[in-house]
Amino acid sequence: MASIGTNVRHAAINQSGAATTTLVADPGDGLAIVVLGIVLSSDTTGTALFQDGAATALAGEVNLLAGSPLVVGFSGVPVLRVTASESLQLVTSQECNGWIAYTIDTA
Repeated sequence: MASIGTNVRHAAINQSGAATTTLVADPGDGLAIVVLGIVLSSDTTGTALFQDGAATALAGEVNLLAGSPLVVGFSGVPVLRVTASESLQLVTSQECNGWIAYTIDTA
């Protein structure tokens, strides 16, 4: 696994409504996206789900409460690992904003 803290990247989350959005494109053959931290917020109550490009859920669906941000990770321990050679997607039932911190690792 890549050393945490090296080559950390960020991706913005700006969904204006219910949608499936690709946050990070497929990094290439044999490479995997490793999410180190997540910040999500919404003005309305709804749900969020992280999945890979094949629509395989990476964790359970999360309930978001209006005005209550969700902050996960940032402790040096990865919170999600995407299947190698797959993109990272976010599926929401409402508008959603925030960002993720991630790195790319060999599978």
